[in-house]
Amino acid sequence: MKARKSSGAHYTPVALADFVARHILESIDSNKRSIVVLDPAVGDGELLASLARLNLEAPLFRGYDIDQAAVDEARRRLRTVSPTIDARIQKADFLEDIDTTAQKNLFSASSNEVEKADVVIANPPYIRTQVLGAVQSKSLAKKYGLSGRVDIYHAFIAKIAEVLNPGGVAGIIVSNRFMYTQGGKSIRELILREFDVQHIWDFGDTKLFEAAVLPAVLILKKKSSKVEQAATKFTSIYANEFNEPGSNSIDVFRALEAASVSAHDSQYTISTGILHIDDGQPWRISEQSRDDWLAEVELNSHCHFEDVSKVRVGVKTTADKVFIRDDWTTENVTELLLPLTTHHIARRYKALPPKKKILYPYDLKSESKKPVDIENYTNAKSYLEKYKEQLTGRSYVIEAGRQWYEIWVPQKPSQWKYPKIVFRDISEKPTFWADFDGSIVNGDCYWMSLRDEDDKYLWLILAVANSSFIEKYYDYKFNNKLYSGRRRFISQYVNKFPLPNPDTALAKRAIELAKAMYDGVDRENGETHEYELDGLVWQMFNVD
Repeated sequence: MKARKSSGAHYTPVALADFVARHILESIDSNKRSIVVLDPAVGDGELLASLARLNLEAPLFRGYDIDQAAVDEARRRLRTVSPTIDARIQKADFLEDIDTTAQKNLFSASSNEVEKADVVIANPPYIRTQVLGAVQSKSLAKKYGLSGRVDIYHAFIAKIAEVLNPGGVAGIIVSNRFMYTQGGKSIRELILREFDVQHIWDFGDTKLFEAAVLPAVLILKKKSSKVEQAATKFTSIYANEFNEPGSNSIDVFRALEAASVSAHDSQYTISTGILHIDDGQPWRISEQSRDDWLAEVELNSHCHFEDVSKVRVGVKTTADKVFIRDDWTTENVTELLLPLTTHHIARRYKALPPKKKILYPYDLKSESKKPVDIENYTNAKSYLEKYKEQLTGRSYVIEAGRQWYEIWVPQKPSQWKYPKIVFRDISEKPTFWADFDGSIVNGDCYWMSLRDEDDKYLWLILAVANSSFIEKYYDYKFNNKLYSGRRRFISQYVNKFPLPNPDTALAKRAIELAKAMYDGVDRENGETHEYELDGLVWQMFNVD
C-alpha cells in the first residue's frame, strides 16, 4: 500500500478499461491504415488489452512503466490476447525518457525517426502535491507551463498533448479534482487549448478503485484545425445514499447505458448535459433546468458571501501535540491559553463548548502576526522548551525568520475577538455556526470575519449557509463531492454563495429566526424554527 501511495499506482479495473476502450474506438479515424496505440503508464496492461480485444486495424501497441514487474505482466497479458500482437513494452519514465523537442522517442524504429501516437489510453499515476513534494511539483510545473497545485497526472496530460498526432484520440482516467478546484485552472486551460474535448464522465464516489480516488474519464481529440469544436458532453454518476458499499463496479456502466437523460438509478444519480466553461472557473454540467435555476438565484441575489466577509482557514501549528491539549492542568500552564474550536464540536448555528485549548504565543492586540516575548511567560517557556528540539526541527519556520516557538499559520491575532462564523471543511450537510467567545479556529475548519459592523449579514449568512437551498446550489454550481455524499466547503465555493437583500421583509424574518436558532439550539422548538427558516431561504431566491 505504501509503495502504491508513493508511486501513485492504482491499476485499472477491467470494466473501466473496457469502457474507455469502447469510447476511444468511437472517435478513431477509421481511414488510417495502421494505428499506433500508446499507454504511457502501462501498469499491468489492462488498458492496452481492452483495446487489443476490439480488433483494431493493424494496431501497433506501445507502452511503458517505471516498474519492471508491471512491464513484464503487461507483456504477458498482451500475448495472452494475441500471441502475434505487435507490442513493444519498455521500462521507462514517460515524463523523462521521451524528448519530443530533440526528435527522439523510445518507441521509434530508429533514433532518427519520430513515432508519435494516434491513440493514447492512460491511467496516469495519481500523486498529489503533498506526496509529490514541492520541489518536484514546481519542476513539473515549470517544464510543462503549469501553475497552481500541480499533481503528477497534470504533467502526463501535458506530455500526452506533445506525443499525440493531430486528430489523434486520447482516453484518460484521472482524478476529478482538477475540474472543480482553482488549483486545476492551468491544466483545464491546457486541455482546452490542446484538445477538442469529446466527452467527460465524472464517476465521483462510485468506488471504481480500491483507493479513495474519485475518477473521471476524458475522451480528447488533439486539435487539428482552428474550427470551433462542438459542445462537450458531460455525464456525472454518483452513488445514492442507500447504495450498498462494495457494489460491483460493473453496475455503474450498466446504469450509464440505461440512462440517456438525467435519471435516478436504483443505486446511482446520473446527470447529463454539456460542459459549462466560464473564464477559468471550475467546470460544471450545463443543463437547461439547472441553468435556469441558477439564473433565477442570481437574479434574486443582492451580493455574495465574499462581498461582506473574508473567509480564512483555521490555524495550523504543524506540531499539534505540543500546542493543542485538553489536559493543560497537568502541565501547570495557564498563560497564553485560548479556547480552540475544532470540527468535533461543530453544530449548526451554535457549537458545543470547546474541549481543547491552544497555546497561542501571539500579541492579541497586534494587527500583524507579532509573537510574544516568551521570556515574560515562565511556565509557557518551560513547557515549550521540553519540546524545543521538535519545534526547531521545523526548518521552514526558522528559515522564514520566525521564532522557534511560533505556530506555522497563526492568522491575524487581533481578529479572534470579533464575532465570526465558523464552518466545517468536509461535511455531508452544511454546518455553519456563530462564535462570539473569541475562540481560536483550528485548521480543520474555516472561519469568516464580517466587514460590516451591522450583524444582519452574520445572521443572514447563517440562515442561507445552513439551508437545504444551499445544498442544491452547491450541487448545481460546484458538484464537488467526496465519498458518502460529503461536500467540500472550501473558500472558493463559500465565497460564491449568494445572499438576498437583507432589508426585505423576508430577510428580516430570516434574521430573526436565525437568532432564535442560536438562542434555542438546545431547546425542543428549534426544529420548528429551522423548518420555517429553511422555507424562507427558498422564497428569498424565488426558487422551488
